[in-house]
Amino acid sequence: MAFRATTSLTGNTGPSYTLKFGIGEFGNSAIGAGGTDLPFDNASYTLSVIPEPGTALLMGLGLAGLALRGRRE
Repeated sequence: MAFRATTSLTGNTGPSYTLKFGIGEFGNSAIGAGGTDLPFDNASYTLSVIPEPGTALLMGLGLAGLALRGRRE
């Protein structure tokens, strides 16, 4: 997602911002125009994916079932 801010009716443009979203990643970069200083440039944040408790429970039940099946044979 990106947008550009227009500062006047003559078509001059202000800073351009770009937001990037992805799986397990959030990034934000800002590029100044016309000598504008921005508080950050190319800052990115990485998020870790944490499995839901229900997913861990189902995986544990599946492993327990495989272990019981292996004991029977």
